[in-house]
Amino acid sequence: MKFVTVLAGPAWSTRLGVGLGILTLAVGLPSLASANPAGADAASPSTSAGRTAATAALGPYKMVNGFGRVLAVNGGAMLNGQKVVQWADTGTLDQFWYLDALNNGNWRIRDYKTDSFTNQYCLDVTGGSKAVGAKVQIWTCNLNIQQQWHILQLANGSLVFQNANSNLVLAVNGGDNVVGRDVLQWSYVASLDQQWDPV
Repeated sequence: MKFVTVLAGPAWSTRLGVGLGILTLAVGLPSLASANPAGADAASPSTSAGRTAATAALGPYKMVNGFGRVLAVNGGAMLNGQKVVQWADTGTLDQFWYLDALNNGNWRIRDYKTDSFTNQYCLDVTGGSKAVGAKVQIWTCNLNIQQQWHILQLANGSLVFQNANSNLVLAVNGGDNVVGRDVLQWSYVASLDQQWDPV
């Protein structure tokens, strides 16, 4: 197994105002849950609104992957179940995201854009699936585990978003730079489509 040192270095922690400590990421490791930002036990996080709540919001940021493509909502339509894609940077509101720190040590990734009723939408794994290849969509923000993520920083400064429910990471279908490709969850393989920079 190949290990990569994950440094919560000054660049990310200074830019976002948080520190993650020094973590180790194992390529192919089934769980990275021990690397959540607050050091909380992520094996059984609470989904009760009374016990898990957003405590701070960082951003908004464009999330740019290693291919220079941004995380976007397909067509910019804010609807439950709308797919998330990689897209060219056009500066539209759906391409900006907040990182919401939760009080259990996990994070939500919330879109800047709202619908006409001001509902907020977060990255959500379809059906709470733990399967490799399950699609990532937007859904009205809640505290369900499929909307909770661990944030890990690689030695190159890029971030990896690991779903707290499945332990799989945010990736792009096909692992290439084609505009419009669906975003999904996948095993960590250190590819450019799995590396994200908040800018």
